Amino acid sequence: AWLFDKLKHKRAPMLARLMELLVAFLFLTVMLAVVFGTMVDQIRSVVLLVLVNYFILALWRVFGRPTILMMLSAGLWLCAVPLVLNSQSLGGQYGTLLVAFILTFQALSVVEKILLLCAWGLLRPDPDCASMPETTIEEVHQKREAARRVQTYDAVVEYFYLNF
Repeated sequence: AWLFDKLKHKRAPMLARLMELLVAFLFLTVMLAVVFGTMVDQIRSVVLLVLVNYFILALWRVFGRPTILMMLSAGLWLCAVPLVLNSQSLGGQYGTLLVAFILTFQALSVVEKILLLCAWGLLRPDPDCASMPETTIEEVHQKREAARRVQTYDAVVEYFYLNF
């Protein structure tokens, strides 16, 4: 359902997209202002885990989506989170890791919205390109170009759906 909603999101006007980004950014700012500074220290560990997971998912796409790499990604989270929880850096404060995860994923949400807004601004997908006229060669080329932009934007949205 999320992917379908994001694909429908290309019909939203620019102001709605900017407001969504602003609200997400303000939410992240408030979250960062509320938590203690020591709770933000574990973000390095969480970002490292997320980057390793993104690398595994990139390999998954490059090698034709083999199941073993998805299993490796799941195993990473099953093994790494307890390892980080039991490390000396936490000092027994499991809430710190939870806050770091929440802040990291909220920051990734803001980055995703920025990148999708940039992709939408650059590509300008026309979701109504199927109804464009095809009476002349020029109109056929314009319709194909519009369809290509929509497909490219949809591929970007799908990439963020799978990886963010």
